[in-house]
Amino acid sequence: MSADNVKGGPNKRAACIEDGFLFKELRFEERFAAAKAAGFDSVELWSWRERDLDAVAGRAQAAGIEVSCFIGADKGSAIDPADHDLYLTGVRESVAAAKHVGAPSIYIFSDEIGPGGVIKPVNPALTRRQKVASLTRTISAAADLAAEAGMTFLLEPVNSVYVPGYFLDTVGAALEVVKAVGRPEIRLVYDFYHQQLVGGNLIQNLRPALPHVGSIHVADVPGRVEPGLGEINFTTLAREMRSLDYRGTILFECNPSSSTAEALRAIEKYFPIKA
Repeated sequence: MSADNVKGGPNKRAACIEDGFLFKELRFEERFAAAKAAGFDSVELWSWRERDLDAVAGRAQAAGIEVSCFIGADKGSAIDPADHDLYLTGVRESVAAAKHVGAPSIYIFSDEIGPGGVIKPVNPALTRRQKVASLTRTISAAADLAAEAGMTFLLEPVNSVYVPGYFLDTVGAALEVVKAVGRPEIRLVYDFYHQQLVGGNLIQNLRPALPHVGSIHVADVPGRVEPGLGEINFTTLAREMRSLDYRGTILFECNPSSSTAEALRAIEKYFPIKA
């Protein structure tokens, strides 16, 4: 599955099957087949380092579903020049893991996010300009790795409310980096949950970003629950996505408020399979 925003076909639907997300009632190894049965095209993980990749590949193959993406930048901070080589080492290792399970994409970040959403500290003497320059240089080097591997890397803005200190916390800031790098291998993540937390204005921010978006992530605020239970107007957002002819991936990265069955009904209401 390509992560690109391709016109002319139906959206590709992905389910986050981490603990606490879709199909959380099932054992991890059962979630692949359940996602396939529910009509998803692919499943996504967070950290591959905590998983048996042989088992993941086998379960996905048996279920006939793709593993589309997982965290691919988990060593070093791209905003710190001192971490340039360390960051790329982590990316290289993740590319190898992605190849092992057949994933066409990995997520990359501006910072190293540790357990509990704690950001690895960087040199406090760095100015914002220096951080942006380091980030652009490192992501450009990562683009070379993506091109070599025939993959797409998805740069994700993450909210600084629950992940304080994360550098690229808005779509606008991440979009500037993607434009500066100017490589087709580097695409943008637009996560409605993260962006609502750091300021909202979801439609106005979506319009200029969409040509560079590789994946849209869906969850409601508060609670990261299924769409329709919080403050985000998914009826309007889904209509806007259709009017802009978005044909890329939609990842449902939501924590069902009661059950996955109820969450799937909510997802189908706003993002029907046959839309």
